[in-house]
Amino acid sequence: MISLPVFFKTDQKPRTTIDSYENHDKNAPVGCNRTADDGRGRGSRFLRAMARGDRHTHRSSKILYTLQADGERLTGKANAEVNDQKREAELKEGKIVGDTVTFVEMIKIQDNDIRIDYKGKLDGNEIKFTRQVGEFATEEFVAKRLQAADDSKPSSSNIPGQQYPRIDSELRATFRLKAPDAQKVRLHLDKDYDLVRDTNGVWSVTTTPQVPGFHYYWFILDGVNVCDPASETFYGVGRQYSGIEVPEKGVDFCDVKDVPHGEIRERWYYSKTTQAWRRIFVYTPPDYDVDREARYPVLYLQHGGGEDERGWVVQGRVNHIMDNLIAAKQAKPMLIVMERGYARKPGDPEMPMRPPAGGSTNRAPNFSAMFNTLEQVFISDLIPMIDATYRTKADRENRAMAGLSMGGMQTFNITLNNLDKFAYIGGFSGAGGGFGGGTFDAKTAHNGVMADAEAFNKKVRLVWLGIGTVEPPNMYASVKNYHDALEKAGIKTVYYESPGTAHEWQTWRRDLKEFAPLLFQ
Repeated sequence: MISLPVFFKTDQKPRTTIDSYENHDKNAPVGCNRTADDGRGRGSRFLRAMARGDRHTHRSSKILYTLQADGERLTGKANAEVNDQKREAELKEGKIVGDTVTFVEMIKIQDNDIRIDYKGKLDGNEIKFTRQVGEFATEEFVAKRLQAADDSKPSSSNIPGQQYPRIDSELRATFRLKAPDAQKVRLHLDKDYDLVRDTNGVWSVTTTPQVPGFHYYWFILDGVNVCDPASETFYGVGRQYSGIEVPEKGVDFCDVKDVPHGEIRERWYYSKTTQAWRRIFVYTPPDYDVDREARYPVLYLQHGGGEDERGWVVQGRVNHIMDNLIAAKQAKPMLIVMERGYARKPGDPEMPMRPPAGGSTNRAPNFSAMFNTLEQVFISDLIPMIDATYRTKADRENRAMAGLSMGGMQTFNITLNNLDKFAYIGGFSGAGGGFGGGTFDAKTAHNGVMADAEAFNKKVRLVWLGIGTVEPPNMYASVKNYHDALEKAGIKTVYYESPGTAHEWQTWRRDLKEFAPLLFQ
């Protein structure tokens, strides 16, 4: 159940002469607009009845809306007080799509059933409504959220001791930034929000409810993107940015728990392919240093575009996920190797880590060249070094590879060209069909390794594909269409959709949680 800000109230202050529809209080909602008659017919009689007075009486009203959302379905009640008269109505036909709220209220006036249609836009702690009263009038007003007791807590991604950003029980996040000389401050999170300045030069804003998981964010201070000094920074979208961790109620698969813990080890090695030093991170399971005779299978796990080898360790929480799975005996102990997804040979031009923005004169990344060089790094440098340095089971039956987004495409490129090295393949929001969801022929793709489906299924133990249900259409289509094409060609796959998540770390954390238990069984 997804919870909206549930209590909203509008105060409508006294108005003069209903026939004129004039509003003398600038802070009150916009007055009714005459739409159905000249003010002396049916519409005027209806409005007088609503006001419960003659054409010269003043009226005041308060309406309390209680709203509850379950997916796109919206239910609730309206409790109104008009000149000491009270009424309650159930809201019907309620729906919430994005930040747009719609519902219908039915009331009875002088034995007439009157339909009132509401359409509102969620904006922080407000809903900006347009109300259509039957055929008679329209009205615009703002319903403000009633302030409940503050149950917000500092985000776990804050710098120690910092109180903001804060997240409340409805997953709204509140941000603050002290910038007394700034003229305008905005927040970029799931969308752009305008911050409001107080008399001390502190800017603040409260967002709409956020999807659980990790999200990058930044402030836009007078047109310049800046990190939040109260937040840790994380390497993503090609640079260091702030990040906020939004907890998921009742879900702890990626939290640190009181279970045996493995280790994350940082290691540098020299690549003959790139003639440069490269950094990797290696997860070793809890008993790795206890049983010195034990050997372990290996999963090579890749990050996405704009991130680096730190991604799965810091944003992905790979060690917590694996510690919890292993403790619950849901996954076998394994090593996990996380490499940098960018590689170039001496003399190759420097390549950007993500496609250029619209209008940019920078060239797009040469993915083919980069992937081919990375493949050589894996086969000639990385895998031999890992097998020589760690206690691995150094055969294809005990070797897997997976990656997210760009890393998913790299995974299919490397594994399908080297099936003598890999038996398990996973793509998280990225696979062998590229981006865009175009046509795919399993008989001819990947140099024909899937042309004989029966032989391929015997050789490859697992082809696993995952995607978030609200990913950008081209990314969703690229994975879904690839899966459908493989199934049609007789290639066995496991397909998973992460509910309610987009191209983001919560999708990929869930992917790893589903993927890892299927390895090396």
